[in-house]
Amino acid sequence: MTPMLLLIRPAGSNDRLANSAQSFGWPVMESPMTEIQAVDGGSESRQLAMSLDRVDHVIFISQHAVLTGLPRLSQFWPQWPLHLNWYAVGPQTATALLSEGISNVNFPEESGSAGLLALPSLMSPQGSTILIVKGADGLDDLATTLAQRKASVECMTTYRRVPVIPEEFEDRPGGYVIPAYNSMVLPVLKTVLAKVPVQRQVLVALSDRIAKKATAIGFQKVLISQNVGQDAVVASIKDARDWLTKTG
Repeated sequence: MTPMLLLIRPAGSNDRLANSAQSFGWPVMESPMTEIQAVDGGSESRQLAMSLDRVDHVIFISQHAVLTGLPRLSQFWPQWPLHLNWYAVGPQTATALLSEGISNVNFPEESGSAGLLALPSLMSPQGSTILIVKGADGLDDLATTLAQRKASVECMTTYRRVPVIPEEFEDRPGGYVIPAYNSMVLPVLKTVLAKVPVQRQVLVALSDRIAKKATAIGFQKVLISQNVGQDAVVASIKDARDWLTKTG
């Protein structure tokens, strides 16, 4: 049997990858193992939003950051400060900003903090103020590097991921290929794959950090995507499918 692509991101976040996989004729199963919950940052978050006119660059690290963060900012700014430079972590997040009427969005072709940090305007940000709108577990290395480059960096946390535990998956001869975009989901994933032999599970980790945590809890075959961009993830999925087909 052919390997099954198991998509576990929150509902609404899997569509683009699912469509790409189906265009290749790959079977796809969607079973979200996290959901997004907006968080109230309290007075600190409100103060950051009210001070948007003092910010030079505002960075959104995901579509969820746009959906939960932009309304929080717009409560205080029916018209955006004209000098603001807007950034998205990648094309999908940029599309989310564009759909909200923000047209001058800067974003890297390859999604991720490395791509953002390579943008000319963020390579030498010394003396500027940067607001990062993010989730509770999002891209701490981005803030650290920008601060090392002598920028003043503030972070506004607007959402968190909450685990969702589905029923256990049945073993299947073709096995499963599972892209993992964050490490929080790994223990849940390990539990629901208990009936599936480890040699029929291939994890596609979206970072070295996720790969190390996956290996530590018992995943035996872990591939690391070159980056979080769609093309790189699809290429890693193809490699995982090829491995399962050869070893199955």
